[in-house]
Amino acid sequence: AKTAENNSHYQTVLSNNQKNSLATEKKLLYSCLNLYPKSLEIIIEETGLNITIVSQILLELLMDGLIEEVSKNCYIRAYI
Repeated sequence: AKTAENNSHYQTVLSNNQKNSLATEKKLLYSCLNLYPKSLEIIIEETGLNITIVSQILLELLMDGLIEEVSKNCYIRAYI
């Protein structure tokens, strides 16, 4: 029972670390955007993140209304 409890705690800590990492990556990606459109390739190059992470974060930012896709795979910060 003790081992299962330790594993559960370890998974919670790991999950929280992954969330913190994603939050940092989200801030990094958002900070590279402005009112001039940037392509997916440029975003990947500037952030150093892989396409899977970039796609996930872009989707989150789109759903949060923080960015806009102005043409296919070209993004800007939303004018708020």
